[in-house]
Amino acid sequence: MVSAVQPRPSLAGSVAAGADAHFLVAYASGDGVNVADVDFRNTTGTAQTTTNMAGVDIYASDIVHLTGVSTTALANANIHFA
Repeated sequence: MVSAVQPRPSLAGSVAAGADAHFLVAYASGDGVNVADVDFRNTTGTAQTTTNMAGVDIYASDIVHLTGVSTTALANANIHFA
């Protein structure tokens, strides 16, 4: 779990009405790094560009724990998605 509540971020684009957007978030956890899938779900009737609106629900699920890896070791050069 994240140790402190962070401010709700603005989204890079908008999430259409009734749609959702997924972000991968990495954070330090014990002896390594956790990677979580964070889903921003827009249940309103209009597109949203911020997460501090009623009707924008946020769900997070840890996907993997990388033992022995630090957050500073994660970089575009060594992370690949297929």
